[in-house]
Formats: sequence, structure tokens, C-alpha cells
Amino acid sequence: MRTTLLILALLTLITLGAAPNDYYAQTQCPPADAVDFPFDAAQRTRIQLAQGFGVPSPRHQGRYHTGEDFYSGRGSTLGTPVHAIANGRVTYAYPLGWGRDGGVVIIEHTFADGTVVYSLYGHMMETETVKFPMRLSCVALGQVIGVVGDVRPAPHLHLEIKLAGPDTPGPGYSWANVYDEGWRHPSRFIVNRQAWTHPAHRWHLTLNDPVGLPSSPLPVADFSLMYLDGRTLRLATYDGRVLWRVVLNAPALAVIESRGQPTIVYADGLMQTV
Repeated sequence: MRTTLLILALLTLITLGAAPNDYYAQTQCPPADAVDFPFDAAQRTRIQLAQGFGVPSPRHQGRYHTGEDFYSGRGSTLGTPVHAIANGRVTYAYPLGWGRDGGVVIIEHTFADGTVVYSLYGHMMETETVKFPMRLSCVALGQVIGVVGDVRPAPHLHLEIKLAGPDTPGPGYSWANVYDEGWRHPSRFIVNRQAWTHPAHRWHLTLNDPVGLPSSPLPVADFSLMYLDGRTLRLATYDGRVLWRVVLNAPALAVIESRGQPTIVYADGLMQTV
């Protein structure tokens, strides 16, 4: 019986044209050790932001934009090559991914710190010389994965960074808070990762509030940093470890030094010594 099952399993693999290690080999791609924008240096001099991340769209009943739209002016964007922002593995590639609104490619990126994100490139098309990469294939930073397609209302690239949905093109807009739903600000993500992969980088702090710090961190006597993260006051060491955190009862604007003591400045004007 066991012999019969083994023969059947081998026949199945042969019938499907796959060896036992093919899928494993296809999924092993180089880590994302550097990040860049999806256009080359020459293109970036003319590319501009057409619609920002998380902004409501009048064309889509006020829903929030899940990515950023880039274009270089009417009549000059169509056919612009689009580059992978980092090394990764293709999890989705379909020239009709968004139907009339063009093709979509999704790439999985695994960073050295274990972070996994997906970059989505929408409103693209293929040409005779540029084809979408195959699903499960590895792509390299800067590799051309398609060109900007002829889509509504004008040719542009829709770029997303998301934490889930490796094989789902997604809606492009959402009624819910896009950050809470797992999307991230593409340009901010790229710039941050460029800083983190720089040889001079030693450590960084990850904030819960996507808006960022309301004020500069306050250095204290032991070389640690006190800073506000939304309604949370935190103290972190010089190497990025958070020593303690306190949830505040009211919105705060800044933490400053007053009379030699760290002091919280609240939105209503009150001040509290830490």
C-alpha cells in the first residue's frame, strides 16, 4: 500500500511537471538590503506626485487613497519604465489585474530585521520588449517590471506598500483608515528604509502614531531620549530600547526642559514635570 502511494505521488509530480524542490527553490529570493523609488534617476527629475497617500478622493465618493500616484505630465508618462523598489519575490503579476485600469504586479520583500512587506505597482502594461515578471520569480532592486499604462484619468503609476494581500490587487481606495487596514505611506517607507540601510545607521525608533513625532525628542542626563508617540510618553536608551512608557490622560504637544526638568506641555496649555 505504501509503495502504491509513493508511486502515485511521484506520478503526480511528473504529471504536473514539478520536482519536489521546485516550489521551495522558486520562493528563495535575496533579501531586501536596499530600497529605492520605482523610477530611475533621470525619470525622477520629471516625476511628480499626483495624489497622496490616505487622502480622500472626490472621484471615488470620498474614499481614502491606499497608495501614491506618480506622473510626469500629460503626454509624457505613458510607457515610462517602472522599477522594483527592492529585491523580492513576485507574488502576483497580471496585465489585466485592474481590468480597464491596467495591470498589477505585487512583490514580497523580506528585510534583514525580519520585516515582510508587499509593494504593489498598478496601472501598468506590457510591451513587446518589457513583460511582467513571472509569479514566484525573483526580481532585483531596479529591475524593470513593466511600464506605465494608458489608464483613466491619465497615465500614472499607483504605488502601494502593504503588510498583507500578496495575491490580491486590492481596491486602490478604502472607506476605512488605510493605516489601520495595513497600508503604509510609500514614499515615507522608502526614505526610512534608505536611512536604516545606510552604513551610518545604528538604531531607530518605531512609532505607533503614523503622523510622527509632534516635537523633537528631549535628550536627558543619562543620554537617553524622552519623546511623545501619540498619547504615550516614552523613554528610550541610546541604542533604541524603550525603558518605560506612560499613557497620558490628555493630548500633549511637546516634552521640553523647564528649570532643569523634563516637562510635558499639554494642548490646553498646562505643563507637568516628569
